[in-house]
Amino acid sequence: MIRGFTSIVVLITLIGFSFGAANAQELNSGQTTQDSGTLLALTVEGQKHTGNAQNVVAVLKVTVTGDVGTTNEALTELPEQLSVQGSYPNPFRTATSIVYNLPAPAHVYAEVFDILGRVVYTSPLQQEDAGWGRSLSLDLSTTSSGLYIYRVNAETASGILTITGRMIQVR
Repeated sequence: MIRGFTSIVVLITLIGFSFGAANAQELNSGQTTQDSGTLLALTVEGQKHTGNAQNVVAVLKVTVTGDVGTTNEALTELPEQLSVQGSYPNPFRTATSIVYNLPAPAHVYAEVFDILGRVVYTSPLQQEDAGWGRSLSLDLSTTSSGLYIYRVNAETASGILTITGRMIQVR
């Protein structure tokens, strides 16, 4: 985490709205505190009427103070539970990948069910270390278009963890 503050300016076009001084005052005083110790302050820097339709462009300044994470940081803590980030791409044509987070080393596989509950595909069993952003590749080239339910099973030393999701195949 990065300690400090980040400030960005956002331009928002609001069609058919007119901001007076009272509205700007309400936005200027709004602050939200989040559980992570991050403070988010929203202030109106200015506003400008444009065009004949009285569109309003509001210039907002967003200031975030506290712990601010970046996408380039390496995650040092392990996930607390098995979670699935979804399948990508979704919808898909012939193949997709299921991305998940694993709290402990496990043997992982996925089962894919059609809408009637029949198993149409089972992925090979693979050994995975605990961590973020693990994935299973699914080749569903033999199945037809439709809605499918997948179940990710992780067999750990403490038991079997299971989580489900859905995906759509289009041809």
